[in-house]
Amino acid sequence: ALLAGDAAVAVQEAESAERAVAAIAPLRVLCVAAKARALLRAGRSTDAAEAARAAVASRADLASMEEGLALVWLAALECDRDPTHVRAAQDFLQRRLAGLRDEHRAGWLGGGEIARLRDLVARAPS
Repeated sequence: ALLAGDAAVAVQEAESAERAVAAIAPLRVLCVAAKARALLRAGRSTDAAEAARAAVASRADLASMEEGLALVWLAALECDRDPTHVRAAQDFLQRRLAGLRDEHRAGWLGGGEIARLRDLVARAPS
């Protein structure tokens, strides 16, 4: 729904998904991050920042799903812009890149969420 431009429906879907996976911590964190982005698009910036901070605070639950961290950091940078989140997102990108073979880097860097995250990190004030 978010890609289709319907932020209100995207918020409802993210909240529904969050309830459905409440007992599965890694999936819940991803739903909270997605909800933060939807809330921001719906014009609810305070709620979006709160959800983004909750996703960041719960990121340890993603230990076995490092790919999900990209969504968490993307939500944090879009919704909250805390300088510590910028540094953490930059560290995440560098760590992840260091762990990729050359032949996989271009594909990973070209992905939508990763490209957006890289752009936000690059444009963040230092």
